[in-house]
Amino acid sequence: MGAPRLSTRIKQADLSPEVSRTFADGLRELIGAAQVSGSAKNALVARVLGALPAEPGDAAPFEALWPHGELFLTACVTLAVADGEYRVEEARLISNFAHRLGLSARQLAELERRTIRQIVERGAAVRRQDAARAAGAAVDPPDRNPRQDAPLLTEEVEATQPVVPSGGRR
Repeated sequence: MGAPRLSTRIKQADLSPEVSRTFADGLRELIGAAQVSGSAKNALVARVLGALPAEPGDAAPFEALWPHGELFLTACVTLAVADGEYRVEEARLISNFAHRLGLSARQLAELERRTIRQIVERGAAVRRQDAARAAGAAVDPPDRNPRQDAPLLTEEVEATQPVVPSGGRR
């Protein structure tokens, strides 16, 4: 089975209220740069931000996202491409976030590739289920991806495998 939904992974991260606020503020900054439009993207934004506790209070410094950097950047990329486009201003802001979290351009490119592949695979599974329902067939789980048998390529490993920041800091 694929990686848990992004909103589930955010809830499971058990972020402190201050870090949660910083996480949400970063996503809101991205959304502002993206000029959110379209009901599908708005729904995704609401679901992802809804996974973060809406407690009032001070935000932690941005660097407090360091242990959750991959999750934060995955959320950023997911929101950025949700409307089918990855705009230059979104990519620049995400690149800036990644740099501040100690990721190299290569590490960010790999995270973007993985994230977009997971979105495409999830979309394909939904389309197969919709087609099966329309045809009146019983909906079975999506066919197993043969690549999932390779331990380093499964979504489960990718979703939990930490990205080691450049410079060796942790």
